Parts: sequence; structure tokens; C-alpha cells
Amino acid sequence: MKKMKTKLNGILTLLLVLVAQLGFAQQKTISGSVTDQDGMPLPGATVMVKGTSNGTTSDFDGNYSIVASTGDTLVISFIGYIAKEVTVGASDNINVSLEQDAQALEEVVVSALGVTRAKKALGYSQQTVQGENLVQTKEVDLNTALSGKVAGVQMIGAPSSTFDQGLLRLRGETGVLYVVDGVKVYSQSDINTDNIGNISVLKGAAATALYGVDARNGVVVITSKTAKDGVGTLLVDHTTSMTSVALLPKYQNEYGGGYYQEWDTFSYNPDTDPAEWAAFEGQKIPYYAADESWGPRLDGTLVRHWDSWIPGSDTFGELRPWSPNPNNIKNFFETGVTSNTSLSFGKGGDDYSFRATARATQATLPVPNAARDTYDVNINGSVDLTDKFTMYSSLNARIQNTDNYVSSGYGSLQSNFSQWWQRQLDMDRLRDNYHYNGAFYTWNRRSARNARPQYWDAPHYEQYQNTNNNENSTYSGNFGFNYDIIDGLSANVEVNR
Repeated sequence: MKKMKTKLNGILTLLLVLVAQLGFAQQKTISGSVTDQDGMPLPGATVMVKGTSNGTTSDFDGNYSIVASTGDTLVISFIGYIAKEVTVGASDNINVSLEQDAQALEEVVVSALGVTRAKKALGYSQQTVQGENLVQTKEVDLNTALSGKVAGVQMIGAPSSTFDQGLLRLRGETGVLYVVDGVKVYSQSDINTDNIGNISVLKGAAATALYGVDARNGVVVITSKTAKDGVGTLLVDHTTSMTSVALLPKYQNEYGGGYYQEWDTFSYNPDTDPAEWAAFEGQKIPYYAADESWGPRLDGTLVRHWDSWIPGSDTFGELRPWSPNPNNIKNFFETGVTSNTSLSFGKGGDDYSFRATARATQATLPVPNAARDTYDVNINGSVDLTDKFTMYSSLNARIQNTDNYVSSGYGSLQSNFSQWWQRQLDMDRLRDNYHYNGAFYTWNRRSARNARPQYWDAPHYEQYQNTNNNENSTYSGNFGFNYDIIDGLSANVEVNR
């Protein structure tokens, strides 16, 4: 009996130890911030639990949140900074300050007006991103490619349902100036990301003074790729990506189109209505002219939908259930495809360099009948006329054709779907019946007897009939001479456009 008690006590002790260990290793949420040595937030910094795949990134304000256990090691890293490891203790808050990599401070970087200087000698904040780090995901939008690669930069992503570019904020300010090979470019959409050698992001008034008032919010200085010494190289690159609408608002599916809960009924008028309409007497009809969904409950009641008044159609005179279509907006969108093909040739020697790049981009949106073709050509070269005298030039051209430029904001399709819409509408029927026997029809007809739109045309009418095409061409370039007078002093003459 005594031995039995001893064994039981041992088992209980072991269980208590295991419970204590489990409690000690219990996971908890760790939060904090990641900043640089000056206290500026580092958005896009990586926070990982060492030895695991559990990780996260900091937001625009440098804040992060991650689930870890006491005793775990957090590894915090950011491009251009020395990674730091921190052990999780009793505190649930861990703030980390990262120091710039000493090796990065020795870098020679491009500053204002194309002047190269040692990074540690600059009197302002500057960060460099190499071209190969921008195109790993084959982004054609420069701002999207920069996301998470520069401290103090906030990127608001481009909408997948339009051709609009992403918005870049540098230390909270928009309206950043872009400079390509010394030439001001006022739209990032005119920049070929496949031709970028490196980028210097200049922050603050001292950094941008030489570029004037256009640069008051910061400058993104871009240097094009140049040929390397040696044999000529020919590079062909192709990527295809697909885009779909992944997130839509949550819509109610309890009430259909209308402004009130009661049903209207059709009243036959023998003086004006066709004789065959006599059979419609007393049928329930929705309030077609309403562009909101505060109408009767979607309970399956048989009613005359908008397309049942289209003469000669298969749906004419048809009664269908008054039921919700939860995916009617989602069904409007398609899969967008972007195809990007580039061809580049470069050759350089001891006293010359030449590089040419051509890129063709074909893109369609998830919105039906919206496509864009873009063609880029970039040529740059230099030649040493003497040991001190260099001639250089660059030429950039972009031709862009947009078939049906899709707008956003109030009054756009996306806005209408979320504000002025009826939840019972069937998108397939809207697509198939908006144009019938040479006439156009809409769900928002004025009444059973009047097919004119009250407020809105059918969605597919907007995309296939009311198109907004656009052609745009941009050209830029420079031509100049540089003469090295003595070490550290040179004279430059340049013409650019």
C-alpha cells in the first residue's frame, strides 16, 4: 500500500512538472515597433520566429504583431540594416531599433543631378534600391515594385479593376518627383521597370533643393541599366500573370430592389396596352425604377422581372422567383491577364557602352472588355572621346493604347454596385439581354411600359457600348558631354527633354 502511494505521488509530481512546462511555453501575442537609428519607422521590416516559418512584416508606422512563446528568438531584419535577434521574455511588448549596415555607408550612390557621392558623405536621408530587387515579381508599376523596399515609404496598391497606378507616399507626402537619367518624369506609369539599373530615393528639403519646387516632397532618382564590359549579351524575358477580384464588400441578401416592402401589381389598360398583356392583370411587379434594395423580402414570390418585358425574347411574360443572387456582383468580373515580354541587348568595352531594351505589355482587367497595350523602347550609350572627355545619350519612348479606360470613384461601376443596385439581379441575364433585336434594355427601367433607364444603364452596356478609348505617347531623352578637369571637379553640358 505504501509503495502504491509512493508511485501515485511520483506520477502526480511528474504531471505537475509537465503542466508547469506547458504553461511556461504557452504562446502569446508579441507586439511592438521597428525603427531606424533616428527613430523613424521602418515599414515592411521582417519579423520572424527563429527556426520556424512563423513571420510577419511591420506596417506603415513600423508596428508589428506576432504570436510566439516565452524563450523564442525573434529575428528582425530590413534591407540596408543589420538584422537583430531578441529573446521573448515576460513582456508582451518588444520595440526594436535597427542600425544601418556599415557596408552600405561606404556605398557610392547617385544623388541630385546625377552626381555620384559616397553615401556616408550625404547630409540628408537617402536609400538605394538595385534594379534586380525591383523586378523579381515582374511588376510593371514602379510604385508597387518599390513597396516594402524603402524606409518611410507607404504604398497604396493599385486597384485591380482599373489601369490606375499605385500611390506612393514618402514620409506621409504624395506628389513625389521622378527623375530618369537626369530627365524629370511626371508619371511613374511612363517608366519601364525592366530598364532600371538602380534607384536613389532622396528625402527632405536638403536632398531635393537642386530639383526645384517639383521635388518638395521627395525625389525618386532612377539610373537606367548600362552594358557591362565584355561580349555582347542578348536577353529575352517573358512573364504572364493573372488577376482576379479577391475582396468585395459584404452585401445583404434579405431584401430586393425597391423603396418599400409592398408589391406593385400590373393593371391592364385596354386602351393603350397590347391585347396579349391582358393575361398579366394582377401580376406582381418590382419597382424597376428604384436603384436601391429596400424593397420586398426575397422570399421566392413569383414576379415579373425586368427582362420579362423585352418583346420577342424567351423571357417575355415569364414569372420568376423573387430570390437573392448573392454572387451577382462577383459574377460580373472576369480573370485579368497581363503578358510582359522584353528584349534587351547590351555591349560594352573599355571606352564605350551601349544598351537597348524593348518591352511589350498586353493587359486585360477583371472588368469585361478592358484592355491595354504598352510598348517601351529605351536606348542609352556613352563613348569616351578622350581620357577626360565623354559623350553620352539616352532615348526613351512609350506608346500606350487603352481600349476602354475604366474609371473609379463616384458614378463608376464599382461604386454603383455598392450603392445603387438590386440584390435579386441575375448577372448572366443582364449580359445576355441588355441588347436584344437592336434595342438596349436595363434593369433600371422607368416602369413596365417604359424601357428608358431611370438612372443607370445595364453594366455590360457601359463596358461594351459606352467605351472610353485612349492613345498616349511619351518621349524623353538627353544628350550631353562631360569633361573631367581634375579629380573631384568636372564640367558638364547636357540637353534633355
